[in-house]
Order: sequence, then C-alpha cells, then structure tokens
Amino acid sequence: AGLTAAGLPTPRTLPPAPDFAAVNLIVARLRSLHPLQKPRVLKAAVTVLIDDTQLSDLDAGLLHAMAGVLDCPLPPLPGTDHA
Repeated sequence: AGLTAAGLPTPRTLPPAPDFAAVNLIVARLRSLHPLQKPRVLKAAVTVLIDDTQLSDLDAGLLHAMAGVLDCPLPPLPGTDHA
C-alpha cells in the first residue's frame, strides 16, 4: 500500500525472507578462517563494493561489521574518509 501511495511500482512477488540460519553458518565459517585469510576476505569485499561506485556510508558500515565479525582490522578504504 505504501508503494502505491508513493506512486511507485508494486513488485509482483515479495522478496524472500532472510535466512538467518544461513547467515549464522556463514559467520561461523568466516570466524573459523585462518588469521592470515581474514584480511584477504576484507580486501576482497572492499574491492567488490568500490568496483563501480564510490563507497557509501552503508557499504562502510557493512565493512566495519565484517571486520568486527572477523576480529580483523579494516584496511584503509580508498577514496573515502572511512577507516
């Protein structure tokens, strides 16, 4: 109803509900990585997020959360004041 009131198209189907069990499994697997693999995972995530656009505050927040889960320092984020 809110989309219609805003004059936006209404999707034909709803997106699937988040699968928190899968998220928990992924987090557990990431935390079990060898310590030297964790910075590589974060660097790969940075590369993906800034590949075609400037890093948004939402992207930077996601990277900070990943760094926290991995218990790994966040690498410098190119082209931003985020660290």
